[in-house]
Amino acid sequence: MATETDIVNIALRRIGAEKITSLRSDASKAAVAARDIYDEARKELLNLHNWNFAVKRTQLTASATAPVFGWSYAFPLPEDYIRLISVHPSTDEGSMCEYRMEHQTGEDRVIVTDSNLLYIKYVFDLEDVNLMSASFREAFGMRLARDLAGALSKSSAAAELAEKAFSKTLSRAKSIDGIEDFPDKLAEGSWATERGAYSGNGLFR
Repeated sequence: MATETDIVNIALRRIGAEKITSLRSDASKAAVAARDIYDEARKELLNLHNWNFAVKRTQLTASATAPVFGWSYAFPLPEDYIRLISVHPSTDEGSMCEYRMEHQTGEDRVIVTDSNLLYIKYVFDLEDVNLMSASFREAFGMRLARDLAGALSKSSAAAELAEKAFSKTLSRAKSIDGIEDFPDKLAEGSWATERGAYSGNGLFR
C-alpha cells in the first residue's frame, strides 16, 4: 500500500536527497520541509484536472439565508470541495440552470441560483493516497520535488529539472485519466445536417 511518505520519497529521490521514515513524525529537515507544502500541493494538483478517482456527486442543502438580492437561493459548498465540474437542478445530468459562485457572509463560498434544488458533481479533497492513480502519485511526487529542490538542494538547475519532470508527468497522468472516461458525444456538424438524416444503413438519404 502506498503512503504519504512514499510520495515524498519519490520527490526526495528525484532531487538526490535522503529518504525520510515518516512524513508526519520524522524530524529531519527534509520531512519538515515536505510537511509544510504537502497538503497545499495535493490540493493544488487536484484542482488542475477533473480526476476520475476524486469525483463526487451530491445534493446540496440550501442555506437558511437567501442572497440579499438577484437570486432566490444560496447553497453552501461541501467542506471537502476542491473544483466544480457541473451543476444541475435535478438528478437528470443533462438538466441545466443559471448559477454563480459567490461568497456569502458566514458561509464562505456558495452557489447562488433560482433553483430550489441543486445537485453538483465536483472534485473533492482526496487524502487517501491509495485511492489516487499511480500516475497521479508520480506527478504529485514531481510536484513536491519542484519545491523541495529549492528548499533542500539550493540548486536552480535541480529545481528546473524538477519543474520539467513535473510538467511531463502531469501531462501523462491527465492523459491516462482521460482515457478511462467514456467519450463525450460530439455535436452533429453542419456536414451531416445539410445532407439529410442518417438512414441507419450506412448511407445518408
